[in-house]
Amino acid sequence: MNEKTKTTETLESRDLTIEDQLAIQAQINYYFISLPMDDEQTFVVIRPHISACIVKSRNWLTFSKALLYRSNNEVQKYKSMERSLGQMEQLIDQFREQKTPAIEKLDYTFATCYPMNWGMK
Repeated sequence: MNEKTKTTETLESRDLTIEDQLAIQAQINYYFISLPMDDEQTFVVIRPHISACIVKSRNWLTFSKALLYRSNNEVQKYKSMERSLGQMEQLIDQFREQKTPAIEKLDYTFATCYPMNWGMK
């Protein structure tokens, strides 16, 4: 069993709290800052972490930030570029619709390093 499979199984088997998701997203942020984004290995390392945050999401903001990470990660690959752009459109539409209460958006804004409204546009 390789390292990727172990990480994926561990993340998928756990019931992640919001704090767990924030810690995972901090690790993903570290990867985005420190690893070359044009390297296939970086894509492989980050993918299971992002997927766990999307599948196990309990908060709108942590889900949206994980989706933003996945979009940024997938835009580097030619095969997944179209899906990535569709996810970005979905995130921008969420800002326009404003269906989510403001208090839910503000709970973990600074912990997720989520871009402000003008940063998304």
